[in-house]
Amino acid sequence: MKCKLFALTAFSVLMSLSSFAQTQIKAQADVGGAYNELLSDICLSDNGFLLAGTSFSDHSKYKTQNSWGANDYWVIKFAEDKITGKATIQWDETIGGDKDDTLIAARSTRDGGYILAGNSYSGISGNKTVDITKTTGIWLVKLNADGSIAWQKTVGSALSQSDRAYDMDTTDDGGCILTTNSGLIKTDQYGNIQWINNAVSNDGAAYTSETLDKGYIVTSPFGEIQKTDSLGNILWRRDYDTIVECRFKTQCTKDSGFIMCGVYVNYSESVTNGDGRRLRFKLIVHKLDKAGNLLWTTIADETKFSASFDISILQTSDGGYLVGSTTNHGGGYQYYTLKLNSAGSPQWSKIVDGSSSYLKDLKELRPNIYLLGGISSSGIAGDKTKKTLGGFDYWPVVLADTTAKPSLIKNITMSDAVAKTKSFIVYPNPVKDVLHINTNTETNISLINQQGIVVFTQQIKNTRTINISKLPAGIYYVKDNRTGEVQKIVISK
Repeated sequence: MKCKLFALTAFSVLMSLSSFAQTQIKAQADVGGAYNELLSDICLSDNGFLLAGTSFSDHSKYKTQNSWGANDYWVIKFAEDKITGKATIQWDETIGGDKDDTLIAARSTRDGGYILAGNSYSGISGNKTVDITKTTGIWLVKLNADGSIAWQKTVGSALSQSDRAYDMDTTDDGGCILTTNSGLIKTDQYGNIQWINNAVSNDGAAYTSETLDKGYIVTSPFGEIQKTDSLGNILWRRDYDTIVECRFKTQCTKDSGFIMCGVYVNYSESVTNGDGRRLRFKLIVHKLDKAGNLLWTTIADETKFSASFDISILQTSDGGYLVGSTTNHGGGYQYYTLKLNSAGSPQWSKIVDGSSSYLKDLKELRPNIYLLGGISSSGIAGDKTKKTLGGFDYWPVVLADTTAKPSLIKNITMSDAVAKTKSFIVYPNPVKDVLHINTNTETNISLINQQGIVVFTQQIKNTRTINISKLPAGIYYVKDNRTGEVQKIVISK
């Protein structure tokens, strides 16, 4: 790969922190099943947040449903009481077919729901109602605010033998933009493909987001940025890969520019000793204007990073930036966050210590309160107060900047209570012809329409298949008459 040097006029800060603002862990929780749960994204909503990733566990611990196959999409919703600050589990959903289904990205939607994107090897099975025509397909799933499936689509390009997604973001028109092995794919609000632009380089695993002018920014892991118009046509390219083995991610900023963060290795500063070369990795942040010109650079040189770690970055409400990654500091792996002001000067950094913990995403819950999300297989150690539930768990951590005005710092806690187990499972949802109901015991089930009329009642033991093909399309409710539990389904035609 051709490398280019930084602009010499750029303002550069070499960071070595000593006594910056104090931060405090306000809350944390271990969330998962008996095996492995691998977080991909955090989605904020009006009344809380969603943790979204991939699960390998059956019904256990915080998981209220069995796996549909080898691994599935798994999302768990926390609702926050705005007065007390207590965040409790509202619901969780396991979404998948009979083979591997791996979540890549998740985003909140304007209707209060969520859009999930990932790669699926499953055909029609489990609660997956769309097939794949190749080895693997890109699987979009739209969730309503209550976690029920609104629609699902398989998307891809006719030019590839298999379709894989690397990243996804929502767009202002309600659709999605995806980086894939076939280039850039744009869908409408129902997952229908509007266009595919094969000219946009994906460079292995590109990140994307919509820009303020309704175009798109695409960043390769190796420091190249491509800016496109609204149809995916490339307007300009920039390459900030000063040294090889980089990993970069870019977000749009309020001034129509971009903030770019990555981990790179400087071979000139790496050392060689008896056990071979030791590479020295650093965290680097670039601020760019809307044309991709470099404005300033900040380099974090205080701890150990790796090019294999995920990078997260966001612009905060005060105009500054919060950067997150994983560090190997003093043994083991820990969350690392760095707060910069709007000019790129460091304000504070924080290592959240779990002996085997990897940061995946971060969000600002409100001014000076940040939610860090990742995975951990640690026991009680360092900052971690709960032992792993089994394998890797989702590990959400709430971090507060305690130098802020006290009035801005609300308490927030996360419930340790295990989510209520569902007494029955219904699938697929939405459903067209045949509804499957699974229960662990014998019970009496009723199907109720939106007018409150009981359509039918059935006695069920373990598993029952019900033909609903003659019922009109609409929203219905399945009620367990023994426990009183109700689940919403959608009948579509």
